[in-house]
Amino acid sequence: MKNKFECFNINIFLLLIVFLIECVFIISICQKKISDYKEFYGIIYKDNIVQIICNKKDTKLINNNRILYYKNKRFNYSIVSVDRDIINNYNLILIKVNIKQNINDVVSFSVLKNKIKIIEMFKIIWKE
Repeated sequence: MKNKFECFNINIFLLLIVFLIECVFIISICQKKISDYKEFYGIIYKDNIVQIICNKKDTKLINNNRILYYKNKRFNYSIVSVDRDIINNYNLILIKVNIKQNINDVVSFSVLKNKIKIIEMFKIIWKE
């Protein structure tokens, strides 16, 4: 038969294990990042060239990235030309990407915008 002291040690040991598991879980959540993507629509202008009209902020995003996602597949692209101030601070961008579509088809693709830590998402939710 166990005395009180031995049962007390087992309880402390179990509490310590649970506490350590919670700490590891919280640290892993704080370090985990989730990607945020921006969706763009474009028109196939010529073979492998897509025409996009976007604002200046999105133009910087397209200039900084070289990878887009189309139908859950990753494609590299290069910028052919950027015509600035087409319509009230909007830019016309021509990109060259290896997408097999017909001319004048509308395509939707995503570009990586930024990575957000999960803890930052919780902070935004808690503020509201």
